[in-house]
Amino acid sequence: MNAGDTFYVRDRSVDTHLWVIISDPERDSECVVIVSVTIYEPHQEDVCLLNAGEHPRVTHQSCVAYNEARTITLDQLTSLRDEGKLSVQSPVSASILSKIRAGVSRSRRIKAQYLEWLLDQGVID
Repeated sequence: MNAGDTFYVRDRSVDTHLWVIISDPERDSECVVIVSVTIYEPHQEDVCLLNAGEHPRVTHQSCVAYNEARTITLDQLTSLRDEGKLSVQSPVSASILSKIRAGVSRSRRIKAQYLEWLLDQGVID
């Protein structure tokens, strides 16, 4: 799996959000940073808003929930996919991936460690 790839967790009782890989698994397969996309509500952070149609699965104005960011290894992610536990979707475009990554630096809700890993990977400034 690569930067920009998206997926849902198949078990909708566990999670219903679209997830996006924002780190570079080729640079660090032990620390793959993923963020979720959720319908935007005024109480949520608005540093990265996505409009309906910017991705086939974004049907309402949505936001990247940096506070929900997670890390996983590439091996774990690949195993979950191969076991059928993930529903892989179309990747985000390069411009949307750049937009999501740019929001990391403006977010006040992402964990500092994730910000550091993304800086170390060279995917954000």
